[in-house]
This record gives sequence, structure tokens and C-alpha cells, in this order.
Amino acid sequence: MSNEVLEDRKKVKKRVPGLVSVTAILNYLVLGIILIGVLVNFILMLNQYLSITGSVGRGFTGAVISFLVIIGILVMSIYGAAIMHKGRKKGFVFYTIGIGLIVFFILWLTVVPAYGAVSSELISNFVIAGIAFLFIIIFATQLKHLN
Repeated sequence: MSNEVLEDRKKVKKRVPGLVSVTAILNYLVLGIILIGVLVNFILMLNQYLSITGSVGRGFTGAVISFLVIIGILVMSIYGAAIMHKGRKKGFVFYTIGIGLIVFFILWLTVVPAYGAVSSELISNFVIAGIAFLFIIIFATQLKHLN
């Protein structure tokens, strides 16, 4: 009988900390908005390309590949946040890789062309990167509460 009590105690599910839930929900919102923006931007770009060329040709292949990579990275980040929201640590790996790649591409696309010039776009992208790293730090501090 005592074994049954011990097994029942082991089966008790750890509660997901409120900070993980709130951060995950914020990530769903932000990454979802970005995902919608990427989809709308791609559709607008496709329409413009079709109005100029009349058909989709080889020149559009790079844009399609870029679009699919971005969608994959965003989905990986959302998936990682969802897994952590369910109380599992392994979501942190997916989330961190996805957000890290997003930040890398955002900064690479603005810092490299800037060549030392400071603009409001550059500053805002550094702020976005800082917020993204803050979310990673928040999740990292809560890993001890996840399974």
C-alpha cells in the first residue's frame, strides 16, 4: 500500500510557474504577429512580382527559400515556447535556437549594411534583440521548475 502512495506522489504533475506561462503567452502574441506579417509581406511581394513578370520564374526561388526558412524558424520558436508552457525543459532548446536565429538575421540585415552609421532602425533592432534575449533569460531562470 505504501508503494501506491509513493507512485501517486511521483505522478503529481509539477505546476508551470506563472512567469513561464506569461512569457510563453507574450511570445505567442509577438511571434504570431511576426508570422502574420511575414505571410502578408510574402503575399504582397508575390503579387508585385507577378504583376511585373507575369509568371513566377527562377528569380523568385531565393525569395521562396528565404520565406520557408523564416517560417520554419518562427514555428520552431513558437513550438519551443509551447513545450515550455506545458512544463517541459526541452522546449528551451527549440526556443533559444529559433529566437537566436531570428535575432542573428535581424541584426545581420541591419548592422552589416549600416557600416557604422547609426539610424533609428538600427537602434530599434538592437532593442528588439535585447527584448528577445531578456525572454531567453527569463525562460532560462525558470528551467529548474520544468520537467
